[in-house]
Amino acid sequence: MKVLFSTMILFFVNFGLPAQSITADFKNIDRWALSQKLQDTGLVTFTHHLLSPAQNDLEKIRAIFMFVIHYLEYDHAASDRVGKRINQNLYDIVKRKKGICWDYTLLVCRMASIAGMECLPITGIGKDLQNDEKVSNIPDHAWNMVQIDGNYFLLDATWESNTIGLTDHFKDRYLTDYFLTDPHLFVKNHFPVLPEFQLLECPVNFSSFAGDPQPSERDTTLCRFSFKDSIAVYRSLPFLDRKIREAKSIYTTLPNVKNKQSWGHALIDKAIRLKEEADQSYEDGEFREAKGRYEHALGFFTEGTDLTPSYPWQDESRAFCHLNYAQVLYRINYEEDRPFKDVIKHLRQAKAILQTLQQQTFAIQNSLEQIDYQLSVLE
Repeated sequence: MKVLFSTMILFFVNFGLPAQSITADFKNIDRWALSQKLQDTGLVTFTHHLLSPAQNDLEKIRAIFMFVIHYLEYDHAASDRVGKRINQNLYDIVKRKKGICWDYTLLVCRMASIAGMECLPITGIGKDLQNDEKVSNIPDHAWNMVQIDGNYFLLDATWESNTIGLTDHFKDRYLTDYFLTDPHLFVKNHFPVLPEFQLLECPVNFSSFAGDPQPSERDTTLCRFSFKDSIAVYRSLPFLDRKIREAKSIYTTLPNVKNKQSWGHALIDKAIRLKEEADQSYEDGEFREAKGRYEHALGFFTEGTDLTPSYPWQDESRAFCHLNYAQVLYRINYEEDRPFKDVIKHLRQAKAILQTLQQQTFAIQNSLEQIDYQLSVLE
């Protein structure tokens, strides 16, 4: 069994002020966490049991961290399946006891959430300090940020788990580990998609992170950066808006095809959600509200498809967004005795997209017949 004991931990609080050193003795909570076995009682019941001796949030996240890094084993087979995850949900992660970085991150956040703690999964780019391999230019790693007593901290359960009992260049060089690591050290091998997640008042740019022999000039406008305010704004956003912000940020930093496509798909995901909300308004007879939501959705579809090729199921959703928007416009324009020029326009756009789809389902064929009939009446 892998075992990591840290009797006395020195870590730092950093929130735009000089770092404060804090010492904590985790000997007892570590021993307790490593002695617990996850039974069939479920994750919620187990988490409450695991944290029963914890005196504060610091000990709670320590117990969760220690449990996760010893419970999960890194899933190299899943890591090799690019774009095809084995674990589809939290149940799979717990049952298989294996996972990639995203799975470690999800389990930590779920258990922290059960404990009533704020925890965010952070995506970004990891760097192997021991090898001279070129640093990735797309997000390839995930870790966690937690809030304790109003302050934010960083931790990486994946890399801590993978280095138990092994030599690790980062730990040896900086005499630290991946639990609530000083942000100035954590950024040596963790570059998040959003600068506020560095928890630094003067965030490091990517060229400096990557070790470019001729790094680009540091952006001093970010010094005295209020990352706590930026995190508060991020937390206020709906999930899909967070994903758009992350994708746009990493593309702005690293403008390449894959990051551009990720940004585009984030926008399309938002468009599909807005289209679903508009559909509900339409069904409820709230036609003007539906009209506004369809227009919003079509705007996101346009932005997204300008950035990336879309998948057939996304094209189908976009086509039905045009079609349903045309139906709403018809009702409103009929009531207001207005011309149907825009109705015809969106019917044609829906038809053009549906005709490009290779899989012509009954719903698609029926919709094309409906469109042809409506166009014959309106034109």
